[in-house]
Order: sequence, then C-alpha cells, then structure tokens
Amino acid sequence: MRKKIAIIFAYLENNLGDDIFVQLLCKRYPEADFYVAQPRVHNVSLSALPNLYFSKEMKKLDAAFDEKVVSKDVQKYYSQFDACVVIGGSIFMQNSNMWRRQVIRFKNRLAVSKHLYVIGANFGPFTDNNFLSEYSPLFEKTSDICFRDLDSTSYFHNISSIRYAPDVLLTYGNVHADSENKVVISLIDSLWAGRPKEQYVELKAHSSEYENLLFDVCKEFSDMGYKICLMSFCQTQKDDAAAVRLQERCVEAGIYGVDTFSYTGDIDSAIHELASAKYIIATRFHSMILGWLFNKPTFPIIYDNKQRTVIKDINFPNKYCFLKRIGNISAKDVVLSLQNYISFDRNDYIEKAQNQFKGLDAFMKGEKNVR
Repeated sequence: MRKKIAIIFAYLENNLGDDIFVQLLCKRYPEADFYVAQPRVHNVSLSALPNLYFSKEMKKLDAAFDEKVVSKDVQKYYSQFDACVVIGGSIFMQNSNMWRRQVIRFKNRLAVSKHLYVIGANFGPFTDNNFLSEYSPLFEKTSDICFRDLDSTSYFHNISSIRYAPDVLLTYGNVHADSENKVVISLIDSLWAGRPKEQYVELKAHSSEYENLLFDVCKEFSDMGYKICLMSFCQTQKDDAAAVRLQERCVEAGIYGVDTFSYTGDIDSAIHELASAKYIIATRFHSMILGWLFNKPTFPIIYDNKQRTVIKDINFPNKYCFLKRIGNISAKDVVLSLQNYISFDRNDYIEKAQNQFKGLDAFMKGEKNVR
C-alpha cells in the first residue's frame, strides 16, 4: 500500500495539550507522513517526530483559507494530500469577533480536502443559532468527526459522520513516575486579553479572587511540608506570567518551596511533572484529563464550559469549583477535597478514548466506513 500523506491543522503555539495531540497522531500512524503549515517549530518533542514535516509552502498558502473561495492553484497544491486532519479542543467556539472567519476557513479546508477528519474537539460554547446552522451543512460533508463531549454531539444527532469519544489525551498510555511530596498547580493568567471577549471580561472580574485562593493553597500545603510546582501549559497565553506573579508573592510572604515549571516544548518533562505529583489542582483542561489518566487526586477549577461538560460525562465523584464562583471556597476546602479524594473507575473511559481515531484508523487501513 502506498504511504499516505496528510495535512494537520492544529494549534502550534507550544501549548502542552495541543502538542500532545499532534505527537499522539504522528506516533499512531508511523507509516504515514504528516505536514503542518509552519516553516519551523521551536519544540523539541514535535521536531523529533520522524514523520512530521514543517512546510514553508503551506504557510505561504495559509492566508488563502481566509478568502471566500480558494483558488484553483491552491486546490491543485492540496490535491497531492490524501487527507486533512483537524485536531484540537476548542476549535468550534463562537468568538464574537472572529467566528464567521473561522467558518470560512473550515469551509475552505473542507473544499481542498479529499477526506477531512476532525479529532478531539468540542462544539461551542455559542450564543447564536446562526453559528450552529453555518457549521451543520459543512459537517455533513466531512469523512468523520469525533467530539470529546456528549453535549457537542447532541447538536448534530442527524449527521451520521459525527461521533463521541472521550478526550484524546486519555490515549497517552501508562507513565511510571514515583510520587513525590509535591502539589502541581496548573494555572491560567485570568488577565490574558487573548480570550473571547465575554470570557475575558468574566475571568478578569474574578482574577484577584482566583490568585488569592491559589496563594492561600500554596500557604496551606507549604505549612504541611509539601513542595509546590506552579505549572504553565502555554507561554503564549501567559500562564507563565501568572506563575511568576504567584511565586513572587509567595516569596514575599515567606512561603518557600514554591517553584515554577514552564512548558516550552519538552512533552516528556511536562508529563513527568504531572505524573510525579501527589495532588493536582487543575485549571487547564488537560491538567484535569492527565490527572485522571495518572489516577492523581485532582481538584478542577472550571473556567470554560468544556470542563463542565466532560466532568458531567464522566460522573466525576469529587468536588470542583467554577472560577467565577471561586470566592465561595477556601484553601482548606481544596486541601480537604484532595485528601478525601475518591478514586473512580476510569478504565472504560480510557478505553473508549481510542475511538477518537476510529475514522482515521479505518482510512489508514484502506477501509471506507467506520459506522
């Protein structure tokens, strides 16, 4: 069988969750070659993948997807690829400023693809039914879409190409790491202005309460003799700025043993940081998912609807809080929740996550239908 070549459309800004998506995809299909529209990526883990290629030509052509109709020359260029894989999490989220442009880009990607697969996404949140009605006819033309939450699939129950499976990162596999007397706090910068306007306004309004709680949590665990790691998943989205702010505040208050870890492209090091923790406080969505995968007592702080829907899907039996209501809980509440954490059976959930790749698996084997 001829080696297949495919395009990957993904968020390539050194975000830990998205980088693991790409790594898992390339490692799952070592017999295929994958191309991304980037001249280079300063990322040790992705650069090490032997079947991932960084294309200057594709980067030059990327702007063509913003046009109402892609030219025949662009279509001809992309016709050499067997498939297009759109992989990521919140890639169908209604941004009041950009969503029509996002629809056009998806429509054009579909137009140049012989086969288009969507893996690992959620749909929404959205506030305008036009957003839904714009995507529905496009989704009908895809080869396969696998959403990571049941709410997303419920909007498209009449489209046969749409399925559900748990999050892609649950397919990462077992990681052996000795548990340390350490708490990993995955945090976000609630002041980062790059988020959709509505979310930015909400997070900014609660930024002081959020950082005050994390400061109090650091103090509680430090007094108990724990090391604390403030973990940044994405420098581009300013996680590291929030981590440094909190660390400096701890030092000023005489709270020691508080370190920072900033993910810059070394996936193995980031995974080890999480897998070696005793407890995880998870603001980043994928810190929650990886906490579950590694069976770590995990306290989610929900800042986005995607976390709430997945918590509901898995029937998570432990406590969590919404960032917008974070003033209603104390550091002691967080500590007690982690100490009294109820382990739950994740095996079925982990096994079903393999179905995220079910459509692409069939395509790579030369099969046509995954239903």
